[in-house]
Amino acid sequence: MSTHGTSSRMAKGEAGKRPALAGYLRVLLPGYPDENEKDVRIGRVLTTAKFRGLKLGNAMLERVLERILKQWPDDPISLHAQAHLQRFYGAFGFVPSSGVHDEDGIPHVWMRRPGFGS
Repeated sequence: MSTHGTSSRMAKGEAGKRPALAGYLRVLLPGYPDENEKDVRIGRVLTTAKFRGLKLGNAMLERVLERILKQWPDDPISLHAQAHLQRFYGAFGFVPSSGVHDEDGIPHVWMRRPGFGS
């Protein structure tokens, strides 16, 4: 595991076959890649089309938040969300920390969840 970040993948497959990617996310630790970055960051959250509607995104976020809060309870957590997913991330304690802006033609918003020590 990298000291700067980690990723989590969920895959499902049959015996003897390469499993299909079901979902993915990554975690970037404070100070990486920018030493001025103070938050733990969750990024690249995705569920592949075949596995959508199974609440896989909820399961991945629950698991990663558990791990982050166990290891870095006082650090705020931020993520760069597609704007239409604000309610989804809001259910996990994230609130918008920026206005909606364009990222590659898709409306996005920065969201943040304070650490326990914040």
